[in-house]
This record gives sequence, structure tokens and C-alpha cells, in this order.
Amino acid sequence: PCLELNKRGNCVPMELVTVLGGEHNLMIGKLSSDYQSEISRQTTFSPKERRRRIEGFLKDVRVGPLGGLQNNGIVLTPSMLSVDGHCLQAPELVGTGPVRANNYANSVQAVSPPDFAVPWGLWYLTRDKEGDVKRFADTVQRTALNRGIRLESCNFIDWPRRAAQECIPGRQFETIKEALCEDLSAVHEQFQWPEHSLLFVLLPPQCEHVNNFYRALKMLTETKFGSFATQCINVLDRPDRSGNSGLQLAERKLNNIMIKLTSKLPQYQRGKHLSAGTAHTVCLRNPHWLLNADTIVFGADVTHSAAGISVAGVVATRGNDFATYFSEIRAQSPYVYGADKKRQRKAEEQIIYLAEMAEALLRRCRDNNNCRLPSTVLYYRDGVSDGQFKPVLTLEMNQLANAFQNVGGEGYHPQLVIIVGQKRHQTRFSSTSHKMARVGKGKDGKGKDGKGKDGKG
Repeated sequence: PCLELNKRGNCVPMELVTVLGGEHNLMIGKLSSDYQSEISRQTTFSPKERRRRIEGFLKDVRVGPLGGLQNNGIVLTPSMLSVDGHCLQAPELVGTGPVRANNYANSVQAVSPPDFAVPWGLWYLTRDKEGDVKRFADTVQRTALNRGIRLESCNFIDWPRRAAQECIPGRQFETIKEALCEDLSAVHEQFQWPEHSLLFVLLPPQCEHVNNFYRALKMLTETKFGSFATQCINVLDRPDRSGNSGLQLAERKLNNIMIKLTSKLPQYQRGKHLSAGTAHTVCLRNPHWLLNADTIVFGADVTHSAAGISVAGVVATRGNDFATYFSEIRAQSPYVYGADKKRQRKAEEQIIYLAEMAEALLRRCRDNNNCRLPSTVLYYRDGVSDGQFKPVLTLEMNQLANAFQNVGGEGYHPQLVIIVGQKRHQTRFSSTSHKMARVGKGKDGKGKDGKGKDGKG
């Protein structure tokens, strides 16, 4: 492979080229916003425009293959592959007005917020004055109320005494973790918080010891202390160019934070309802009929970059809101082993413990839905290459079937649909109906251009 530099036909082997520059240096890992916007403009088109350009390329004797083929007596008649299909109605969300990419968080309302006032407290490791932090806490409470979440008056505004002393440059993770464990135990004993409480934490800008504090906080509150959710936010330690303080800048993030915060809280107090769900911000206004027929949605994937091992994760919808999920994860070998037990070069894409994970999810869903099992299972799978379709999906289909029988017995046979998502393909769809292309609705029509998805590619 070569790069064409300066002028047409000046091709230089890639291994002899060094990419220089500042913001567009490839070693940085991403392009600057100006370069990115220009690349996006040049590479993303509507289906109609993409089809027009492809047809123009094929018909242009100057740039396409048509001229060369005609010189050799070959007649080329460009045509698109036609497939029968229809465009589904675009999903509409309850809990928000018209969805705008840059204004979504400012208008969204929680559909199913906690039905109780959530007790909460605030820690800060920043150098802000206590009065400023109290005003920030009041802003948090008002913003939450505007988004449908009722918070009690802040129980305390303080700093973690032991952990604050250890959260300094050079301190190791375990040292910070031990100190933080003492502080969390003190909070738990002093306030006797139930399992639906919130701890809001203001952190300094990211650095090694602050990141260690964050890691320890999440690890302890999600394992040893399961009594409260946590929400962290990094606060700048100096004003910006306009003179806004770090807390003022943090307040601008609260609308976005409330979207995440809602799903961390329960919808009901423990013991008030038998099938307690998780609070959520949005749900579908008019779900497809299949989603109203005792349907559960599974999503599964494997990642290979977790400290030398592979991690398989599976999520399953809790109920018919399709906005909250149960999850299961397992560690597994990152490599495929042959019959001679020797490691092969390709990565292990199969989810080895899928049956065990699916069983756990089905049991949790059954307990959450009045002992009722789903009649339809939609299994979405990501990360399967073309060469591993058969071995991976055959194994996982059999594992799902075993999970169904182990949970529901011999007579439980739900309808199973396996859908594999892939990103590395060039398939695009465009509609032949102008009405369908304009509004995205319709019952009849033909998808053209054997290359595609509806929408921008």
C-alpha cells in the first residue's frame, strides 16, 4: 500500500512515510474537531445521496471503470440490488419533548423516578469554601427536582477525614482504599442509611491519586457497602477564562448527571413492592407489538483487553419498560485452544459460560415479573467475525436452549431470535419511495443499493 503525495501518481510506500503535525498527529489517537468535522462531512451521506454518488461513479467514463471496460468490448449496465422491505416507525420516547442532540438533557423528565425522597450526603475533596459547597448542594437538589427526582435535604456536607489525608500524590491504591473504608463505615453507622441512599462526591481534576480514590470508592460501595449509590464529578481547581469557578462549571453538568443518576436509584423503597424495579428516565411510547408479548431482550459481547483476560458480559431487560437491565459478567480465556491443547492465534469469541449467565438472568427476571418467564427471547450478539459465525452461534444457541430447560423445565420453549450486529461492512439501504425516505414510515417499499442501513452511514 502507498500514499499519493503532492501530485497525482506520486506514490510513496507507507513504511517510508512519517506523519508529522500537531493536532492531527496520528499518535495522539484522535483528530482535532476541525479535521473530524470535515472527514464526517466527506464520509457521511444520506442514503439518497450515497446512491446518487455510486451511480454517478459507475456511469462516469473519466473516473469509473466504464471507459476501460468499453474499450475492451465489455458493456456495463449499473443497477442496484432490490430487496422487498418496509421502514419501521421511528421510536418515540416518553419523558421528553422532541429529541435534540444538544438539548436533550435540559428537557428530559424521569418517567419512573424513585417514589420516595432519597436521603443523600455530599463529600468534597476540593479546596472550595464550605458556603460555596452548600450552595452547590442546593443547586443539586433543585436540579434533581426539576428532572423528577426528590432528594431530601442534604444530610451532611463534609470531607472523608481519613481518606482526604491519604489522597495525596504518591499514595498507593491499597492505602487510600483502607482509609476510605473507615470513612464509609462511619457514614453508614452514623446515618443508618437504607439501601436507597446517595453519596455525591466532588473530586479535584483527574490525576493518579484522585483516580485511585475514585476506583476505591466505586469498588467499596458496589461490593462491601451496598447501601448507597455514588455519583462523582471532577471540579476544576481554577477559574476558566470567563472567570467561572470550578463549582459554577460543575453546575452546568448537573442536567447530564441527572440522566445517569436516575438509573442508579430504585423505583420503590425496599419491601414496599414485591417486584421493585430501577428508576429510569425514558421508555418507548408505542412499543412494537413483539415487545408487548412477554419479550425479554438479551445483549452479549466479549472484550479482550481486560488485564490479559477476556471478559464476557450479558445483559437482560428487567421488564416491559426496556430501559433497565440485569447484568452478568464472567472472565474466560482470551485464546482458542486446539485439540492438542496448544494455543491458537485467534481470539476466543465464544461466551463459554453463557448457559450459566443466561440461567441467572432468567431467574432474576422471573422473580422481578411475578414468577413469569418470557415467551420470546431476542438475543443480540456483537463481536462475531464472519469466519466464526457457525461455531460461535451454534454453541451459544445450544447453551441458551440448555438455560431455558434448566430454568423453565422440559416444557419451556420460548421463541428465540438471534441477531448479530456488525460494524465492519459496507451495506447501505436507500428507499425507492420518496415518501418513505422523507418521513421514515410506510408499509411497502424496496430497499435498494445492496449496501445498507436506513439513515446516515
